[in-house]
Amino acid sequence: MGAKNNVSEVALLSALAAGAALGGVIVFTLLASFWEWGVITGARWWDVAAAIGTLLAVWVALWFGLADVRHRQQERMRANGVYQWLFTSDIGQAFPALNSINDFLDAIEREQFGSKISPAELEYLNELCAAISAKTINAHINALVYLPPDLGQALARVASNGPVLAHRLQMIRSNPVITQSLKEYVPSLRLLVSNLRQSILATRYLDGGLL
Repeated sequence: MGAKNNVSEVALLSALAAGAALGGVIVFTLLASFWEWGVITGARWWDVAAAIGTLLAVWVALWFGLADVRHRQQERMRANGVYQWLFTSDIGQAFPALNSINDFLDAIEREQFGSKISPAELEYLNELCAAISAKTINAHINALVYLPPDLGQALARVASNGPVLAHRLQMIRSNPVITQSLKEYVPSLRLLVSNLRQSILATRYLDGGLL
């Protein structure tokens, strides 16, 4: 990174030096031409040179400013594409996992009171929780500023709702017995599933989407 910055500084200084040299040539060329054509009368040549130099300096400053803006826009577009690609892993895992979670909740509602959720089912539930936890998005949460606002907001909701749903589903593992309170808990879990699904669906069509 330091070497890259040094190269950029050298390139900038070289461009400024070249601009200054070219500006000097242009100033004196214009000055000589104006004097010869009689455009300039009664003015000291250094005042005219200073005026022309000022105009050229403003032009050079504007050119470098616009070049920096263009460079930042290009960097933002590249970062946008990279992070959208990076976040597809979380979105691609979470969306199908939500269907399986709904099936799991359906099974809880069908089970009789007192029955136990099998260890294999609990292990599968653990895998589903990992799929919706949005670890990549949360690890790069600051990168959402590089994305279009609507897409960034949708991904932020995924990053927020995914871990909450995963945590609440993991609570079932601590007491895998079908009880009345567990069945009454299912509707709130379904609501979280629905909210997370809507957030993921929002990423499918915003600015090209992720799915």
